[in-house]
Formats: sequence, structure tokens, C-alpha cells
Amino acid sequence: MKYVTAVSLFITILMISSCAEASLDYYGTEVNIDQDQSVNCKILFKFKEPVEEFTYFLSFNIYNLSISSNFDLAECRAENFDKFSSITCAFSGMTEESNRLILYFDTDIRPTYLGNRYNISYIFNFPLSADRFSSRVKLPTNSVLSEDIITTSFFPDDGETATDGKHIMVFWDRTNIEKDDNLMFSVLYKMPGTFIDYTGYVIAVLIIVVVLVVFFFNKGRKKSKQEITSILDKDEKAVIDILRKHEGKAVQKVIVRETDFSKAKVSRLVKDLKSRDIIDIEPVSGRENRIILKIKL
Repeated sequence: MKYVTAVSLFITILMISSCAEASLDYYGTEVNIDQDQSVNCKILFKFKEPVEEFTYFLSFNIYNLSISSNFDLAECRAENFDKFSSITCAFSGMTEESNRLILYFDTDIRPTYLGNRYNISYIFNFPLSADRFSSRVKLPTNSVLSEDIITTSFFPDDGETATDGKHIMVFWDRTNIEKDDNLMFSVLYKMPGTFIDYTGYVIAVLIIVVVLVVFFFNKGRKKSKQEITSILDKDEKAVIDILRKHEGKAVQKVIVRETDFSKAKVSRLVKDLKSRDIIDIEPVSGRENRIILKIKL
């Protein structure tokens, strides 16, 4: 397997004390991952032969244990130790027909976060044989398998996927599990709002910033133009209008002709506009100048 195993969920049956040749007709596990990445489990045992006592060891602590069965339970208790826990049940009414035991509990394990995805892994070891075995992982609401090729998102890659519309589930089935077999399963998945989801928000924020910068820049330019035109007198505006008419530039004699101002008056107006950096003067010959509008109004 190419990716790193992040969390190992070790569920091991270590002892069925009352029957040395005891075995299981069916053993099923359901690993459910909540939105906060907490993990709870449902374990189902179907015994082939009646037994009087059952002890189940796990390599993590458990909480909120509840049990159901189709036979009478004399006693069932859970105990947490440093890095493992045990569930011990004494049976008083198990028969060949009434032989189902279901355990429900919360755990202290968490999937490991690997940059932009989560990993949940678990291993089962069987000291007893089982005719049939299944394992299912239910991912948090709206989460997705992390890899483009679905089968590379879980191990073993012969798992199947299903959905109930809100959760993706990965499950595996096995038959004829031998005593002391080891079975490992792992799933990689992504949650909404991680990595790629944030990219959209970042792009949206950048677009908003650019729009605001352009808006205030253009607003400032418009304000500057309004301030410039507001301080022009009637004669100066006439000169500017002629320059705009001629695409921003005209020789000075054209301005004299089209304004019907005297040469002296036009020279004075041009000099004033030049001093305020509104126009520029470009000599054309020794006796003629071209007047150029420096700003677009």
C-alpha cells in the first residue's frame, strides 16, 4: 500500500473460554466516522455453538457501551486500561438458534489528517475461525474519497462502495477466515472545506479585492478630472474643447481661428494652461507651436 497508515483500529478476539473448538458463523464490524472525526463502532457476532462466557479485547479505550442480543445475558461489563480495553460477557441463555450478540461503543481513536485528506485504518486478528466476515466504513456526511481512481482510496482495493445520499460507505466481504488470520483495511477521504474547497474562497476574495481596487482607482481619476474642469474659466474651456475636437492636439493658429480670440489672448491662455500642467507645448517651427492636451477629460 503506497500511502501511510494513519490510525490503526485493532479489534482482536483473544478468548472464548468455555468451548475450545468454538467458532463463528459470522463476524461483522461497522466503523462510523462522525463530522468531528470521532469514531464509533458496531460489532456483530453470530456464534456457531453456544458458549457461556466471552471476552473481547481492543487496543483502544471505549465508552458508552451498549449491548443487544437475541438471548439472555447474565452479565456484561467493559473495562479501560492504559492503552487497551476489554469487554467481558457471561451468557445464560445462548442456544444454536439464539446466538447473536451486538456491541455498540464510542472510541478514543481519531483518523489522522494528512495535509488535505484523512486516513482511517484498522486491523483484525482472529484467534477463532469464522465462516463469513465483513467490514464496513461509513465516512462523515458529504465527505468524498480522496483519489481520482476510486480503488486507490482504500485498501484492499477489492472493496465495494455505496452511498445513502449523505455518506459514502466502503465495505469488504471475506469467507472462511482461519484462526490467527490478520486482515487490514484503510480508507483515504476528504472533508468539505479542506484544501481544494478553500481554493474557491481564495479566488473569490482575490477577485473582490481587484474589483475594489479598480473601482476606487477609477473613482479617484474621475474625481480628479472633475476638479480640473471645475477650475477652468469659459475661455480656457473653449481652448480645451478645440483640442478635444482635434483628438487632443492642434497647432496654435487653429485655436486662434476657431475661438476667434486674438493671438495674444490665445498665447496667454496657453501659457496659463501649461503652468497648471493641463497642456503641453511642442514647437513645430520657429514661429509655430503645437498644443497638446495632457489629460483626458
